[in-house]
Amino acid sequence: MAVPLRQGAPEEPPPMERLMRLLERTLWGSRLFVIVPILVLMLAWLVMLFISTVDVIFLFGRVGSYLNLALATAERDALRIYLISTIIGVVDGYLIASALFLLSIGLYKQFVGNIDEIEGSEIANRILDVRSFEDLKVRLARVIVLILMVKFLQEGLRVSYQTPQDMLFLGIGVVLISGAVFLSHIAGKGGH
Repeated sequence: MAVPLRQGAPEEPPPMERLMRLLERTLWGSRLFVIVPILVLMLAWLVMLFISTVDVIFLFGRVGSYLNLALATAERDALRIYLISTIIGVVDGYLIASALFLLSIGLYKQFVGNIDEIEGSEIANRILDVRSFEDLKVRLARVIVLILMVKFLQEGLRVSYQTPQDMLFLGIGVVLISGAVFLSHIAGKGGH
């Protein structure tokens, strides 16, 4: 004999439906595990800021050597290349730091939620307006192209060019990088 259900009592869902609801809640809640890589990215961002800033401090220490009037022309040229290369490396470090920062903010906004401090800020709206994964990928791709461009310039200063073929290869590299920057600019205009 079946026991009649009380009037007004909610009917309990079948076991499979309960399992599906539990799975959905668990799956949705697991998105918060992305907080771990966000924290790691923030730490890496701080490390890159620190490294680049220390490089700037050491750079200022070497500038005094450049002012030495007794320095031979070849030594001065080598020091100039070193100083310029270091400056380019610092720019590269700060670009990497900005990419890490952008990625941590983007992941937070995509998986965890909005950041109240950003919502009312004009500056944040200009640089951190990440509405989708596609926005995040495009912004990161632009920063990566800049990083590669800066790295190419840094390495281009270190190489000695002996033959016309060496200069040709450098020119081809510059044209390819210019094309990449142009294409990323065109792609950015299409998306925004």
